[in-house]
Formats: sequence, C-alpha cells, structure tokens
Amino acid sequence: MSEPRHSIKSYYRLSLTEGEGVGTAYEYYAKARKLRRLMEIVGTPKRILIAGLPEKFGLSMDFFLLGHDTQAEILVVDERRERILKAQEVMADLASRGILSVGRTRFSTVTDLGELDGNQLGGGTFDLALSCEVLQRLGSARDRYISRLWDTSRNIAVFVPNGGNSAHAEHSGLRGLCAEELLRACRQERRDARIHDFGLLDMPPFPPGVSRSQDKREEAAESLLEGLLMRALEGYCCVEGFWPVAVRARLAHIAYVMAGRGNAGG
Repeated sequence: MSEPRHSIKSYYRLSLTEGEGVGTAYEYYAKARKLRRLMEIVGTPKRILIAGLPEKFGLSMDFFLLGHDTQAEILVVDERRERILKAQEVMADLASRGILSVGRTRFSTVTDLGELDGNQLGGGTFDLALSCEVLQRLGSARDRYISRLWDTSRNIAVFVPNGGNSAHAEHSGLRGLCAEELLRACRQERRDARIHDFGLLDMPPFPPGVSRSQDKREEAAESLLEGLLMRALEGYCCVEGFWPVAVRARLAHIAYVMAGRGNAGG
C-alpha cells in the first residue's frame, strides 16, 4: 500500500478483500493505534501467534499486516478448517497484489484452542499472541485458552465484543465480555501479569456492509467522498476515548486487554 499505516485508507482495501467495508477498516485502524503503543513498551515482535480467527466478521487481516510490516514470523491457528482456508485464499489474493507477503506465515488447524501446546505450535516462545473475536465464543474453554496463551507467549493482546453494548450484541449475534470481565480472565491464570493497557474501543454506528464487485472495490478506495469520511473517522477515533466511562461502557463495540509477563501492574 502506498498510504501510511496510520490512516484508515491504508486498511480499506484490506477490509474490502475480506468482504467487509469501512467499519472493519475503522476497527483495524483503532486496534493498530493500541498495538503501536504496546510495541513501544515491549519492542517489535519477531514471532507472532494469531490464536484463532474471528468468530464471524472478517479474518483479522490487520494482524497479518502487522506481521508483514514488522517482518515477523507468524503462526495462525484455528479449529475451523474452512476459516483457515478462507484466510489463506484472501492472503494469497493480497500477496498477488503486493499488499502482503506469505513467506513467513504458517497455518495450522487444531482440534481445540484451549489445548494449544508447544508441540502444536512448533516449539519456542512467541513474542506476541493476538486474539480478536475469539475468546467470547469459547465458553468453558475460555480459561484454558488464556492459560495456553500465557504458556506460549511473552505478551498478549486480546480483543472481544463489548458485552456492555447490548444493542451491538443483538445486531451482530455475538456474545461479549465487558472490559473488567476480560481483565479478570486475562489475569486469573497469570497473577504476575503486567497489564499494559485495557479498556474500550468505540466504533461509530456504520450502516450494513455493501457488497462490491472487484472493480467497485478499487473505485471505492479512491473515492473522494469516502476519503473525507475516513479522515473524519480518524478524528473521531482520537477523541472517543474522552467520552464519559459510563457512556463508553454502554456504547463501545470492543473491549481489549494488552498484557505481558512480569510484575502485576495496572
């Protein structure tokens, strides 16, 4: 991509290739801002574990792009073979257009995300484990999943639908966790976890996604009107964190935790 990664536009073609739209591009932009801050604390990762693909929306291609930009080795695991195949298909498409490289990315289908171990993951320790729209769908395996992330990774970044936003849950069909629930889940298996950041990410109320042909995708990415919209959304992303906590707890779409091994922190 020619645009710098700190613009929503730099994620737009990525989301369109996944069959998503500006809402997913905004999500990728907002998450990337948090992940850049994490890397300022813990350093640039050399090995990244993508610990499961999203339950329903998108394929976490922003995580793949992070690996591409940092030249990290990536392992992607999921228990759903069809999701792995879809991610490979989209990644191959992006690679053919020079957006991503595939050489340092491996995929593996596992039987249970709650039973990840060194043998399944090829040994060694990952610098960063990434998880988006995964934890909330694991039910009773949730605690085992978090425990395995701590066993295999020095740092974790977990994003889930915000359980406090009942309207979003009803519209999307996704369950969720509030920020405090997610924080407890990430801490309980690692009492010495150093919490680098946790909280909520809001997203404006986007209209339902519009299906586009391949030609229309490129056209949309160059649209002046959509470009202006993306600029406005970047401004919104910078100020939404200043809304009152009670309001954000009800309206934010994503809860997240970023943590690492070390002394307990806040």
